[in-house]
Amino acid sequence: MNFAELGFPNVINENKDFYELVAKNEVPKHDVFVTNPPYSEEHVEKCVTFAAKNMTEFGRPYFMLVPSYVVCKPYFVPALLTGGTRGAEERKNKEDTTKDEMNMHKKRGQVLPFYIAPTKRYYYFTPKPLAKLRNKNIAENGIEKKRRVHVGRRGERTSPFLSLWICGFGEDQVEALRLHKKLRREQVKHYVVARNPKEIPLNVLDEWDPRRRTESGAHDKMKNKKK
Repeated sequence: MNFAELGFPNVINENKDFYELVAKNEVPKHDVFVTNPPYSEEHVEKCVTFAAKNMTEFGRPYFMLVPSYVVCKPYFVPALLTGGTRGAEERKNKEDTTKDEMNMHKKRGQVLPFYIAPTKRYYYFTPKPLAKLRNKNIAENGIEKKRRVHVGRRGERTSPFLSLWICGFGEDQVEALRLHKKLRREQVKHYVVARNPKEIPLNVLDEWDPRRRTESGAHDKMKNKKK
C-alpha cells in the first residue's frame, strides 16, 4: 500500500541525491518528512540531524523507520540536539521573516521525539531486479549466498533488524498524543506508542539493548530461584 492509497496523493519521491539537495538548500517544500533510510550509522545520523533541524526551523513533523538499536547509539541524542540547534539558528537568522512569523517561530522549541513500535516484526522486500543483481555480485565475488526464507511476487522477504518509528510533531506533539489516547482499541491494536525510549516494549528492543539485557538477566534469576 502506498501513500496515495492511504489518502495522501501529493508525495515527493524522486530519484535524486538527498544529501546533495540538503547541502545546496534545494530540498523541495513539504509538510511532513517520511523516510526509511539505509541502516548504516552515517545515513541514520544524517537523517536524524536533518529531521530535527527541519522540525525546529520550519515546524515540519517527521517519521523515520529505523532499527530499534538506533535509540541506544551514541550518535542518536547528539544528532537530535545538533539538528535542533542548527534549525534554531537558521530560524533566527532569516532576514525576511515578518514580525508575525517571528512570534510564531519563538514558540517552537526543540521537542524530543516519541516512538511507534509495531506489535509484530516488520518484514521488508528486496525487489526482484535488485535481488538478482546482488546475487550476481555475490556469485562473482565468490561469497557464499545466504539462504532466503521467502521469495514472492514482491521480491525477497527479509527482516535484518527489529524496527520502529521515530516521530516528531514539535509544538503539536502533546496535543497529538492526547488525541491518540482517544482512539478506539481496535484502531491501535497493531502498534504501541512510547513517549520515550524507556517505554519502548521489550519485544521491539535490539538483543544488545541494555534494558532488554537487564530484564533478561532478572528473568533468568527468577527462573533459577524457582528451581
